[in-house]
Amino acid sequence: TAWALGKQTKAGSFVPDKFEKSFVFEQNGMKIAGKIDRIDIARDENTSYVKIIDYKSGKRTLDLGKIYDGLSLQLMVYLNSLMEDNIPAAAMYYNIDNPIVDYKAGADVDDSILASLQPQGIVNSDSNILKLLDKVTTSGKSSYIPVSYNKDGSLSKTSSATSTDRLKLLGEYASMKLVQFGKRISEGEIGANPYPDSCDYCPYHGVCGFDAKVAGYRFRKFPAIQAEKIWEKMSEATEEDGDTA
Repeated sequence: TAWALGKQTKAGSFVPDKFEKSFVFEQNGMKIAGKIDRIDIARDENTSYVKIIDYKSGKRTLDLGKIYDGLSLQLMVYLNSLMEDNIPAAAMYYNIDNPIVDYKAGADVDDSILASLQPQGIVNSDSNILKLLDKVTTSGKSSYIPVSYNKDGSLSKTSSATSTDRLKLLGEYASMKLVQFGKRISEGEIGANPYPDSCDYCPYHGVCGFDAKVAGYRFRKFPAIQAEKIWEKMSEATEEDGDTA
């Protein structure tokens, strides 16, 4: 893992700036504290760019639907706290692992390991920022960020990349949802109404009493919404929230 992190850093122009940076989100009487595992910074003549890394012990990807539903807010709330003075470049999870890769004749084992340890998340689609994140890859699939390139140099449809404005939207929306959840909790809304994977590691089964095997209990279902529609709904929600603030 240390070797892979070093290779990933050298592949780009970002430099680790802070580790375990204390984070406090305070709004409407609600206070949440945490730590941002790693903050990387890159600078040009007039601009500072920020990339955050969240270390995980298991594989994790960024799910736009879960952000919309309020189930995966941490990474985007962290990024939002750093966007006042920086242009958002990337928010990614890094899986701490010692992977076993399949050997293929003629393949470079180091490249295979790097590919398996590729950080997952979302990056800025601006071409200049992509070069700051990964100055090594100019075609095919990157081993350092979650993107790949078409033959004409454009980003492939499988790339996890979006514009600066949409990265800012993700941060604003995640922070808005956090405030909404805090308000609902403070108003006494504590009913057991989980999504399917919410109970997997929860130690409070005995407290909430939720049991999918008992009549009357059922998991909530994720709404089937296309990505572009999710972006639209996020934009509408943040605009409405701003109008009522």
